[in-house]
Amino acid sequence: MRRSLASTMAAAILAAMAPLAGAAEEAPPGLFRVGDTGVRCLKQPCPWRGVVPVDDESVAAGTVPPAYAGDAPPVIAARADLLDPVRREIWRAWAAGGCLLVHGRFDRRGAAAMPVLSVDRVIGPCSR
Repeated sequence: MRRSLASTMAAAILAAMAPLAGAAEEAPPGLFRVGDTGVRCLKQPCPWRGVVPVDDESVAAGTVPPAYAGDAPPVIAARADLLDPVRREIWRAWAAGGCLLVHGRFDRRGAAAMPVLSVDRVIGPCSR
């Protein structure tokens, strides 16, 4: 009885976690504006810095709502050899009110989880 209860609980935990494990794989790659969103507000809170998915570089700033907004960038992930330079570049642009165009994936795993921006490459400053 004890073994069957333990295996049932383990199966239930694995079943509950399966959608979370697959979420990172399901996030499609794309272009993102990271930093200045182009949104200007008269009243706080204002999503003026964030991560904005765009179809292409020519999409005008402020026309697409951010997938993430906050005082600090989301968690940044990248290949080990790119991680430190990518983080520095994103944090520098974020702090200066700049904007970078990056290629990667954005994943928000549930309301309580931290959003993750997985960067494949930094393309460069956003065109306005």
